[in-house]
Parts: sequence; structure tokens; C-alpha cells
Amino acid sequence: MTNDEKPGEMTPEEPEDRIDLSDSSIMFVFQNHIGLQFLKKTNIVLFRFISSQPSKGACWELLLANNSIFKLSHTDTAEKIMKKLPRANFFQISQSYIINLTFMGEITYKTHGCKLAKPFDHIKLTISREQLLRMKASFKK
Repeated sequence: MTNDEKPGEMTPEEPEDRIDLSDSSIMFVFQNHIGLQFLKKTNIVLFRFISSQPSKGACWELLLANNSIFKLSHTDTAEKIMKKLPRANFFQISQSYIINLTFMGEITYKTHGCKLAKPFDHIKLTISREQLLRMKASFKK
């Protein structure tokens, strides 16, 4: 530190200590109208795209294991969400749903129906044909 620097002030040659929240292996961090939200990835059941409120705009929301729902920013996309999630646990079953495979109960080939495990077995989804083929191929490896 030189004489003209104040204590605690960063000099240009010193590296900044930054936390890369977008690459957390444990937490899913996102910004909404409240501020930054920190959620354990293991508690996320699914993400769904909702467009039922045209006046407010379409957005993604997530469902937690405790049945809490959080709306994400209108600028979030499936691609941005998937970049923050481990591929081993999360799978995009359609344009509107990304699910945590930990909560997957069964997939029926004939109907493409997805049923989540208890206590979420009342949630019934449909996997797209393309994504079903991708999922089946990943299990053949």
C-alpha cells in the first residue's frame, strides 16, 4: 500500500475477491422483484413456464419441495436456467417444464406421461417426443 492509498482500498493490480453465484453447485441463485433468492437445488421440484397472465408477461416459476412457488425474472429463459443446474439431476421434458429427476416417479412410453413421486404424484406432465428419445438414449449408455 502506498502513502496516498486509504486502508482497505483496492489497487488496480490487486485481484477482486468475487463469488460466482451463477456456478454454485449447491445453491440456485436468482434475482426477482424482492432481491436475490438463494435456494438449495435439492429442494427444487420443477420449473414451469407460465404465460396465463398476458398483462404481466410470461415467466418461469419454480416449485419447491415445501410447495413454495417463486417467480423468476421475465428475462430468464430455459437455457439460462439449465446452465445453473446439474445435468445429472435436472432435465427439460418440454418447452414448458424442467424437472428435478430426484422427484420423478414414472414415465409412460405410450402416452408420454410423467408422474412425479409422492407427495407430488398429483402432478402429471407430458414429456415431448424428442426429449423422451433423449432420455431413453441417456440410459442406454
